[in-house]
Amino acid sequence: MKISRSDFATIEYRMRDGLFRWDDHSLQFSYPRNGPKPIAVTGSDICRLYKGEFLNDTILEFYVRYIDENLRVSNPLLHKQCFFFNTFFFRKLSHRNKATPANSDSNPMDAVHKQLQKWTASVELFEKQYIFVPINENTHWYLAIIANSDILLSEAKNTASATLQSEPSPKRVDSDADAKSTVDTGLIVDDAVDSTEPTVEPEKPNNDDWDVPMPMPDTIDLSSVGNMQSPEPVSPLTAANIRSKPAMVHIEFNGETFEIPEAKYLDPTCTPAIIILDSLGNRHQPTYGLLRGYMRAEAKSRHGVDLADAVQIGKYAKVPLQNNLCDCGVYLLHYIEEFLKDPVAFLALVLNGISARKMFAAEEMEQKRLDILGLATSLADEHKRLNAAQPASGPDDAAEVNDKDEPSEPVDESDTRSDTSKIASLLSEAMSEIPNVSNYTDGSAPLSE
Repeated sequence: MKISRSDFATIEYRMRDGLFRWDDHSLQFSYPRNGPKPIAVTGSDICRLYKGEFLNDTILEFYVRYIDENLRVSNPLLHKQCFFFNTFFFRKLSHRNKATPANSDSNPMDAVHKQLQKWTASVELFEKQYIFVPINENTHWYLAIIANSDILLSEAKNTASATLQSEPSPKRVDSDADAKSTVDTGLIVDDAVDSTEPTVEPEKPNNDDWDVPMPMPDTIDLSSVGNMQSPEPVSPLTAANIRSKPAMVHIEFNGETFEIPEAKYLDPTCTPAIIILDSLGNRHQPTYGLLRGYMRAEAKSRHGVDLADAVQIGKYAKVPLQNNLCDCGVYLLHYIEEFLKDPVAFLALVLNGISARKMFAAEEMEQKRLDILGLATSLADEHKRLNAAQPASGPDDAAEVNDKDEPSEPVDESDTRSDTSKIASLLSEAMSEIPNVSNYTDGSAPLSE
């Protein structure tokens, strides 16, 4: 019997349901195994990688850490320029008002910053070019990247506000509308509607002369033609009297070339910015203010500098959008990987408003899920193999060590059956159930609740 792709998916998911169960909270692997503060991943966590499921914080933490560790080896120079906050950072930051008593006159951001100081105790954020902040709001994942924070601090230290206005950055408008769009005097958020959205064509003005041909006389008097003055001689064309084409900046990204007028170009290497990448295209105005406020508190605490007048751009990246309601976490992870392929070019596109909607296809996200699931399965197999080869360890070796400020889950690794026999039996059972695939309208396997 020929096995279709949907049948194969059914077998795969039912096999996974046997290997990784939703009610299995035992440790499957820690990543990095021998590294500092490894991420503990359970069987229940791995089930989040099944088709149609939302990725949880543990899977996000694990794969971001995987990206971080691989970048350390593949590109050490870029790795030194990056910092990855974990998924709990923004949650703590967004609850800043709870950190300050109602009758307190202190700045709420200063209070929450004190609580978060330990998160960056060994890191100098203002030496990082790219700071990644994964965010979950209302069960939706999206990504913020703080770029060129070193330039931001340098400007605040060495440049007066008059000099800042001479930099090639968006001009400030002293109007009520503009004041509402900025969190402080230095943050300028580009909240323009995406140019890819349909627009309404303007109506033609009510003018009697609109597109009406001028009347021609029936006869033309040629008597005055000979009295016409001779025209002035035409000067030859030279470089001096030809209007030159404006200089263009060329951006190469993902096999395509984009052109931007040099006069309007925002340089991605020296423009402090906060960019947001959201696979649903949502707006997140408060997020800019929170991240900006945190960086101000960090600069004040560590360097005694106020960033209030240092210009920082806020931009929404025109990135590929998800076509379902469950892949936001997968998109977030893929955004990070795509950004790290060429950070300067990627940031240049975002800062200069160039669309990257076609950067990758939505169909690639299904493969991305399978890739991460395959990686998790491989690490779980390695964990079992290495543990089987070692003497029994104490309970401390299996304790969850995620830096979440939460208690650890108890660990149960009593299941020591052979992987080969286990997979064989599950495969046999799944094969016998293949005819049931036709009972599902989309040909996919049922997912555990």
